[in-house]
Amino acid sequence: MIANSKRWRSILLFALLSTTTIVHAEEELLLTPASEIATEIFAKLPAFESPKLSPDGNRMAITATVNGKSTIVIRDLFSSAKGARPEARAIPLGRDIHLSHYRWASNTRLLITFRTLAPYTKVAGGKINVERIASVKYDGTDLRFVTMNPLAVDSGLHHMQYPRIVHTLPNEPNHILAAITSPYGQHISPIVEKIDLTSGGSTAYDSNRNRFTRWVSDNDGNLRIGVKLPANKESKIITYYRKSHNDSWETLFAYSYFDTNRYDVASFDKDNPNILLLEKSNSSVKESAHKKLYRYDLIQRKVLGEHRNKREKAITGAMNDVFKDFSVELVSHDENYDRYIYKIHSDVKAPTYYLYDYKEGTNSLLAQAYEKLEGVRLSPMEKMEYQARDGLTIPALLTKPVKAENGKLPFIILVHGGPWAHDKWGFDSKVQFFASRGYGVFQPQFRGSTGHGYAHEVAGYKQWGYKIQDDISDGVSWLIKEGLADKNRICIVGASFGGYAATVGLFKTPDMYRCAISENGIMDLKKARRTLDQYVYSDLNKKLFNDGGQLDQVSPIKQLESITKPLMLIASTNDSIVPYKHSKKMYRKMKSAKKEVEYVKLKNGEHWRNYEPHEIMKFRAMEEFLAKYLE
Repeated sequence: MIANSKRWRSILLFALLSTTTIVHAEEELLLTPASEIATEIFAKLPAFESPKLSPDGNRMAITATVNGKSTIVIRDLFSSAKGARPEARAIPLGRDIHLSHYRWASNTRLLITFRTLAPYTKVAGGKINVERIASVKYDGTDLRFVTMNPLAVDSGLHHMQYPRIVHTLPNEPNHILAAITSPYGQHISPIVEKIDLTSGGSTAYDSNRNRFTRWVSDNDGNLRIGVKLPANKESKIITYYRKSHNDSWETLFAYSYFDTNRYDVASFDKDNPNILLLEKSNSSVKESAHKKLYRYDLIQRKVLGEHRNKREKAITGAMNDVFKDFSVELVSHDENYDRYIYKIHSDVKAPTYYLYDYKEGTNSLLAQAYEKLEGVRLSPMEKMEYQARDGLTIPALLTKPVKAENGKLPFIILVHGGPWAHDKWGFDSKVQFFASRGYGVFQPQFRGSTGHGYAHEVAGYKQWGYKIQDDISDGVSWLIKEGLADKNRICIVGASFGGYAATVGLFKTPDMYRCAISENGIMDLKKARRTLDQYVYSDLNKKLFNDGGQLDQVSPIKQLESITKPLMLIASTNDSIVPYKHSKKMYRKMKSAKKEVEYVKLKNGEHWRNYEPHEIMKFRAMEEFLAKYLE
């Protein structure tokens, strides 16, 4: 095992420098202006994303764009024939099947979790996604749906909705443990089944009489951790533990969903079965690139400190020294910590991926997510803060076009979704697209946003259209006061919750914006609240969502008459999160009221970015709309 010493750091640094090409600052003078880059280049999906090394480190699975769609590609890292190119094989899942995530079951088989629309349901406005698990060989053959036919569902759509992989059973490479169905009629209490990946057959492994929501097994596949998540009026998360499969369950710890300091069980330590790895979440500290893992002693029942592999720590440190002007992120490694894949990126550099081989001492370029943006002068993103009207400090991201002249700019107020989410400093193709067209981009991290402390998040509960919207407005006022924004050329833009907030901006602060763009935004809060009533975690969700009496005042479809500025509505017809009828009904009502409104319909589109032609259509439509109203 490598000691984390200056000597090893120097050796690793020398190896990395000898095998890595670095672009120096003086070369930026030769960069192409972003304004010369076609809209389609910014709109494209990443060509390379989410690489995962096989256990032996000889192959990787990636998300790539094939025929305009996000697709899994399995790629050999080395070729058996000298001089031959390593093979790459795309996995065809089908037009209506969409990738969620994936992991290696063994060196020869990959597990794929995918989503597809259920044939029929009364939940969520008529459409709901169900997830299934598939298995495929490393060469792209023998694709099998191992947790039911992808479109087979029960009448209630509860317990068959979200299968989860519990363990890959390395001693039995053709089998896995998965939490699939439930005898209790709800997907929150799944039983565990042992699945044969070659035949698709399964046998019962644990009947889940304790009605656990989530399982964690030890390294041999024994189920030794069970977690109960809050449902209905309960808000306690309880973690149970047993010493062996035959022992009784005992409470390990319990806390409220709303606790400021929470620990989620990640896995058992590979090297020490008595140490449980815990993932710290809901932290009160500022946003970090990764959630940290902590060692937990099951005998002493206490956290011992942060968990880091010493070799990984040394190599990551050396990578940081080499790419000191960029963010360095370890995204995958093999089971022996011999090969590593790192993502190198920044606000002005699209993600680039490197493979570091410890035994060979080499660092090889794998791929670039946006190859055609390499060598393009992108716009820097600045972290800043401003004060809300009640004194709360609001973090924000500010991006100004490269070589923007001193003076007031047309601005895009880009509102993130969620609202329990946040924007991150770094490369963002949409932000860079807007900046390349001469617009400043402002991303307020309003109260309710995650990643900025628990108190900041809780301050946004039940504040849709109220204090959350005030935070956004206060940010715009700050831009104007600082002389950054032209008050007559500001457009508010967002997707999902951001699309809702964009529309609210038009009737709540009508003099602040020249226009708005809503992508898959909620337009009717009462309808959205009725949808929540149909979910298992409805009571928990209601603690975050506005009370019933507060809905019409901040519901766009109820305040339509107060909208006097142009609105663009973008809607995906297969959206299972925000039914497209929200936007469709809003469009029809605005047209009847003779309001300025445009409507972009994405046929068979989802809530998420996964189909390149739709992205190009959206970017082109937004470009024309903004040029029309902000020039």
